[in-house]
Amino acid sequence: MLSESLAVVCPKLPPQRMVKLVEQLTGAVRKGGAAGGGAQERAARRYHRFVRDNLLESVQTVFPRLCGCLGEAALDNHLTCFLADHKAEDPRFFQLPTEFLLFMQKRLAYQQVLLPLLEYEWTLFEVANRAVTIPSGPDMVSPLAPDSVIGINPSLACVALPFSLGSLQLRCCPISCGRFVYAIYRRADHRLMKVLLSQNDQFFMGILSQNQHPVSYGTVRSEGSVGHLSAAMESWVVRACRQKLIICTVPDGKCHD
Repeated sequence: MLSESLAVVCPKLPPQRMVKLVEQLTGAVRKGGAAGGGAQERAARRYHRFVRDNLLESVQTVFPRLCGCLGEAALDNHLTCFLADHKAEDPRFFQLPTEFLLFMQKRLAYQQVLLPLLEYEWTLFEVANRAVTIPSGPDMVSPLAPDSVIGINPSLACVALPFSLGSLQLRCCPISCGRFVYAIYRRADHRLMKVLLSQNDQFFMGILSQNQHPVSYGTVRSEGSVGHLSAAMESWVVRACRQKLIICTVPDGKCHD
């Protein structure tokens, strides 16, 4: 009885011959097929070109500035090595940018500009496609009621870069010239926002991010400010709501983003 139960729970493994054939096919596709005129070699070369063209299009779409910095020859070499050597964590096509990120993080590990550029462009892609709903509503108004509920925009990601986004050009590598922290997030109208964060922004966002779920403004104010800082926090919350950086639900039940 036990063996019969296991047979139901555990699917049978594919035959070894099938496994070997699949490995041979994927190996041929990765390398472009062996030289020669056989039907299998020609099919492998065609499929290799198809996969490579799709990979190139995906990489150029998600990482345009990185591609411009690398140049055609270096990019071609990276793509060849990616196809030949990278073992994907997720084989689905729309995950290609993430797989390319994982591959290139190792190859650019000691690059002080190219690695942050790679990760910044991937963050844009990830935030734009993050499966979260951003509430919409009218602009925030002041003063805030203590029972107003506030929380960070659920699509938010923060990145620290050694260059300013204002210095980025399509085919020129940026120069490392400091430390710039940006908030990248999506609005309810699907616009992608990139906001440079000041030290005050980082301080107040740090206070807000200590709470895993949206909390009342009164709670956040009591945690993060005393005396004259209360007015500074309220001013920041109102501005951040207008920027759509944080979400606020007011007592009457309306959402402000």
